[in-house]
Amino acid sequence: MDDAISIRSVQHYLYCAHRWGLMEIGVSWAENYFVAKANLIHERAHSEEHYSIRGKNVYTAVKVWNDEVGLFGVTDCLETYGGMNK
Repeated sequence: MDDAISIRSVQHYLYCAHRWGLMEIGVSWAENYFVAKANLIHERAHSEEHYSIRGKNVYTAVKVWNDEVGLFGVTDCLETYGGMNK
């Protein structure tokens, strides 16, 4: 699947096209204090844990894909009401 696009890449582009260009095209992205702090806070999103809070089931690091449009990725957080098999 050579034409597949990472959901992460789409998210970065939608957040800030300039930042996406620095990371993906120019490969000149440099982390600073704010990026490092956000990375520490974000660590839980990829811990592959499951927990319940306020009637919701919360799953982290859920792999998702859509072969029809060639998208793939890993969600940071997926919330469901009711059950879900991971």
